Amino acid sequence: MMAGLPSFCSVLRGVFFKEYVKLRSVWLLLLGLNAALMLCLYVETRHLFRLDHAEIVWYRVMGLGQLYYGALRFVPLLTGLALACLQFLPEMRDERMRLSLHLPAGSNIVVLAHLFIGLCGLAALMGLDAAALAWVSAIYFPYEACIAALFTFLPWVIAGFTAYLGVTLAFMEPRIKLRVFNLLLAGGLAAIMLRQAPPGAYAGSWPVLAAALPLLLLAALLPAYHFRHRRQE
Repeated sequence: MMAGLPSFCSVLRGVFFKEYVKLRSVWLLLLGLNAALMLCLYVETRHLFRLDHAEIVWYRVMGLGQLYYGALRFVPLLTGLALACLQFLPEMRDERMRLSLHLPAGSNIVVLAHLFIGLCGLAALMGLDAAALAWVSAIYFPYEACIAALFTFLPWVIAGFTAYLGVTLAFMEPRIKLRVFNLLLAGGLAAIMLRQAPPGAYAGSWPVLAAALPLLLLAALLPAYHFRHRRQE
């Protein structure tokens, strides 16, 4: 067992390095797009205060529930979709994932290593987006509005992780019916989190929304097994 540990660690390092090399340009591109959107958010928010007095803008945001960051609603979703497609589409199309699943580290560990890299990249992007939203909010609004904005943004972030895992499940699943089912399931869960609601309405329920993420993560292990053992046509 101890003799196999260096080989196991070497396999994991190889998977991490492969995914890092493959995704670093993609991640930087997504970072640039997200940064551009956050810059637009800053410009649009500043423009609100140029058009009206601060009291009026605050009343619209804090009293009427106007979302000055409403354009960010689908940003996490699209980011998760893009990252999943760019990470796993080449792996499945070129049968590279099948080769990875035969590495001596074990198929479950290899799949989780791939997902770990993707999830970390997505978490970093979403963390930077949340920090930018908090920064813009803190500049122009009271503390309460800043907290409400973050709690409103959080379900959208969970929808982005749901989209990433759901699309990954669909790519790994070799059976068409289950592939469609996985997409419909992830889409339904994401749709719940993207529903229009007053600012901060999901503040107390985000743990329930996030509970599906570990299940989706573990569910990726079964289709990976089927993908590894399906016959070549």
